Amino acid sequence: MRYIWALALCCGGLPAQTSGLRFEVASVKPSMADGTQYSMKGGPGTPDPGELAYRRVDLLTLIYRAYEARSNQISLPDWTRTAVFDITAKYLPARR
Repeated sequence: MRYIWALALCCGGLPAQTSGLRFEVASVKPSMADGTQYSMKGGPGTPDPGELAYRRVDLLTLIYRAYEARSNQISLPDWTRTAVFDITAKYLPARR
């Protein structure tokens, strides 16, 4: 249950950065991949702005990215550094 509110918090920060952002489809799952490296590809401001693919991304990193925050601005429980997720999403075109 703690993941649900935390991920909603992160996704809620995306529209603040990108006016009118709407998701066509999104998938958020706990990551089962081995290793310690994460990857963040696509999304607003990248060569592939209509899709994003995040692998093995921890919640704290998602919050930093969503709110453009620095590490000294956020204090969260330790599990936010250890719970990792795989996220894929496609955006709908912005409304005019």
